[in-house]
Amino acid sequence: MMPAPAQPVTPLVTTESGLRKQIKALAEDLEDAENSLQRATQNRTFLTAELTDAQEDLQRALTTVATATPGSDAYVNAQSSLEWLVPAVQERQEKVTQNQRRLVQLQHYRTALRQSLAQLNQRLTEWLLNH
Repeated sequence: MMPAPAQPVTPLVTTESGLRKQIKALAEDLEDAENSLQRATQNRTFLTAELTDAQEDLQRALTTVATATPGSDAYVNAQSSLEWLVPAVQERQEKVTQNQRRLVQLQHYRTALRQSLAQLNQRLTEWLLNH
């Protein structure tokens, strides 16, 4: 899991070239954030499918344990499956939760980058009008 991105910093720049460089750098950061967000969204789809599969396997094992004759092969196999299915479902749930947190962090970071970029573009426009 990658660390949460920091908020973008836009120090006061007072030259046209400085503003343009800063705009370019923020635009690149925004593109990187968009790519990370896309990957995290794709990962969410994969992780959610894994979780659903594990939950379905767990439910089948629970149903088998509840309905099979104790001591039968089906019962023993299902009971054995529960030993690894329960932690597997918990692990997958944690991965889905971590991924969701990452998505929210990236969405906030993207929003902050967009706001910073808009502010810089506004400052560039004002600079161009005044010089």
